[in-house]
Amino acid sequence: MASACDNQKKCSFLSLNEEQACSLTKGGIYIPLPEHIEMFCKTPHYIECEQYSRGQKLSSELPSDEAFIDNGRREFRRIPDILALTLASCDETGHPCQILDAHACTIDLSPGGMQLESRHALMMNNLIAFTFGPHFSTPNHTGIGQIRWCREVNEPDLFHAGLSFIDASTKQALGHHMGIPV
Repeated sequence: MASACDNQKKCSFLSLNEEQACSLTKGGIYIPLPEHIEMFCKTPHYIECEQYSRGQKLSSELPSDEAFIDNGRREFRRIPDILALTLASCDETGHPCQILDAHACTIDLSPGGMQLESRHALMMNNLIAFTFGPHFSTPNHTGIGQIRWCREVNEPDLFHAGLSFIDASTKQALGHHMGIPV
């Protein structure tokens, strides 16, 4: 049986399954080469791994637990991030119909949803297709979400809305973009 000290000699994010995937990016997004595993993951040099360093850096940038107060209603933390979005209305099957706003943007993100800003009022419970702009880690990634709330803000014809993702690929893409396992 391995002791806690033994775990310090290798990366704790290397999964023990046959794929030997890095669990810092769940879903098989990053599967290190066997040479990488031998050189970094299974040695004390794991702290020099780019994937590990990126994950540690992003974790340290997250707000502390004391700063994260949501009364237990969110599954994931929301991280402030402003990214360009194009929004389109969808039919009841989730197929995009008409562009609503080609100049929307995110306010914050999580693997479960996002808060966005738009010049259009978005109706609660409607399905919305969205496409991220060029600064998202997967440029032009398109997903589908459901509007949970929408409020007009201080500026006329400017709205903030909450959207929850309904497709698994977007949840994975956001987790990857944020550097957190989903």
